[in-house]
Amino acid sequence: MKIHAHHGPTGKIHSVFAYDGPLEIRMMLTPKPGVMVSELMGLNVPAGQGRVDALRRIAQTHKVPPQVATRNATKKQAKKR
Repeated sequence: MKIHAHHGPTGKIHSVFAYDGPLEIRMMLTPKPGVMVSELMGLNVPAGQGRVDALRRIAQTHKVPPQVATRNATKKQAKKR
């Protein structure tokens, strides 16, 4: 199961989206401007009736830590003719 959270820059979770299907299928809800999306790893959510309550609890008791990885931009190579 994949769990995604919509959150602000402080890490406060606004909403949680869970998808339980084949791993090769990718889907995402489009966030509003200023809202970020992160996949939440290491969480176990039960199937069935308890899933909604578990996702609500995650949104209330968790936050997304600041991004620790940085990326550098590199120049594109000029096309050879």
